[in-house]
Amino acid sequence: MKPLVLILAVFLLLADTAAGQINLPGLDLPGISDPQEAAEKSVGSVKLAEVAWNRTAARPGEPIALAVVLEVPQPLHINTDAPPDAFLIPTQITASTETQGIAFSAPQFPKAKTITVNYGDGPQQLPVHSGRPIFYLTATPDRNVKPGRYPVTVKVSWQACDDQVCYPPDEAEQTVTLTVSDDDVRVEPDKPELFVGYDANATALMQAESLNLDFFGLDFDIDPTNLVVLLLLAAVGGFLLNLTPCVLPMIPLKIMAISATSTHRGKSLLYGFIMSAGVVGFWLGLGLTISLVSGFQATSELFSQPWFTFTVGAIIAVMALGMFGLFATNLPQWVYKINPRHDTVHGSFGFGVMTAVLSTPCTAPFMGAAASWAVTQSPVITLSTFLAIGAGMALPYAILSAFPALVDRMPRSGPASEVVKQVMGLLMLAAGSYFLGNAIAAWANTPPDPISRNYWWVVALFAASAGMWLIIQAWRVAKRPTPKIVFTAIGIVFIATALLGGLRLTAPSPIDWIYYTPQRLTDAQQSGKMVVLEFTAEWCINCHTLEQTVLHDPQIVDRMNRPEVAAIKVDITKDPLAKQKLKEVRRVTIPYLIVYDRNGKAVFDSDAYTVRQLANALDQAEK
Repeated sequence: MKPLVLILAVFLLLADTAAGQINLPGLDLPGISDPQEAAEKSVGSVKLAEVAWNRTAARPGEPIALAVVLEVPQPLHINTDAPPDAFLIPTQITASTETQGIAFSAPQFPKAKTITVNYGDGPQQLPVHSGRPIFYLTATPDRNVKPGRYPVTVKVSWQACDDQVCYPPDEAEQTVTLTVSDDDVRVEPDKPELFVGYDANATALMQAESLNLDFFGLDFDIDPTNLVVLLLLAAVGGFLLNLTPCVLPMIPLKIMAISATSTHRGKSLLYGFIMSAGVVGFWLGLGLTISLVSGFQATSELFSQPWFTFTVGAIIAVMALGMFGLFATNLPQWVYKINPRHDTVHGSFGFGVMTAVLSTPCTAPFMGAAASWAVTQSPVITLSTFLAIGAGMALPYAILSAFPALVDRMPRSGPASEVVKQVMGLLMLAAGSYFLGNAIAAWANTPPDPISRNYWWVVALFAASAGMWLIIQAWRVAKRPTPKIVFTAIGIVFIATALLGGLRLTAPSPIDWIYYTPQRLTDAQQSGKMVVLEFTAEWCINCHTLEQTVLHDPQIVDRMNRPEVAAIKVDITKDPLAKQKLKEVRRVTIPYLIVYDRNGKAVFDSDAYTVRQLANALDQAEK
């Protein structure tokens, strides 16, 4: 099996899983043997009851809230916007108008109820909406919108279920008129009974995520209508992914491959282009999946499946074994077909896909807000954004292939070349054991209990072995004292970093974390505490980095451990309720952190924050 075929097989498995998410009439549905009978039972059961504004008119530049009311009769319910079961269709609400200059926020969902259902796999707890749920949207006409009456089309789609059967999806739409008035026209509140559950602060947070970017204290706004700037930002974010610890181990391998073909300009260009096409193809495929598959919004939904993380780790491990010559022994024939060669079309393409896959755990902070914004837009904008991310990430490989003289100093053959390959192979084994350990730890975990991190010692062992092997081989291969000293120093750094990382990442956290459940969050807020929500996952390298460098700083630890603060860790590694909470706050990437004051108002949110920023936010929330 060629590596590309293996990777495509993984994606076909994903597509097969995703097909269940689409769940169109005629497909098998949980608990249904006859889709036609199910359709007849569900017709007219759930309906769009009412759509209304909270004021008689809006003023240019000021937001106005829209309530969307559904009627869901007993014993039926509808799903949340992010049901934990991949075969359940989410409830979706959109508003649109042909008038330029009127922007709509993401919908604000009511608090879900938790019920027990059994769709054939045994009883499970499921968050749902029932009765008369009210959803909210916010419309904001910009200051250039002239006074007048503008039609707004509201579309709602849902899937009705009871505790044993789910029915085919249904949808409805209704047109309402938005009146935009002059400042001198009196504006009155309207239908206040519908807006008791409306949270203006939550809506403001959603809008801020769409417009504001905060990169470690560098705070700037971007006009979401300026598509050129947004695509440029996405491309820069893609380029910067190459500098993350997720991708760095792969870059020397590609440089060596380019160096090996640098004497053949045509081959160097071809394989570099094919590898870049693999990078771009992955991100474009991800954008297509987000655009076409209901409920799929980010690669975090892939890495939250332990089998996917295990598959990625296994592929990396097999590639690593080939780096230090193990495949020169008499192994089964199928092993030789998995390990990709850089001097083949399929090998270069597969290497590009794998490089892009490895970058996804490090997506934030470089483009967390941009990705969150992109998945809420039209398919054309979503695809354009992810295509820009792929192009930015592929750019350095294309440049190196076009100008192979840049890597002429890399050893093409001989003992030095073999040492580099073997050291990189050990580092890739460290990366592979990281993903394999994640998967095994997730399988053994029962949410919301914390996941065991003992697998980090296996990662540290391979990383330290790379340093030790570099030292040994430097003294064996190098003829002059300078290279021996330089590479010995590098090896010592590898060993020290690995051991220190193992100690710090397996040590108990200095913060008294509460592991998220909806009830624990409610209890903390009802008791009048400040709440810090940290969204994380075991496979998220950036999450670990922020924890070690920012959250574990003594200034932050002191503030987070105060009695008036509830530090709540929302770990999406395996917990469906944690994934639901991430989508409730309108995010598709992690890390992400929100600070709420005692009244439940969000005073700070960021995916790339500093010690000073977080300390100031905690002090502000305490006032």
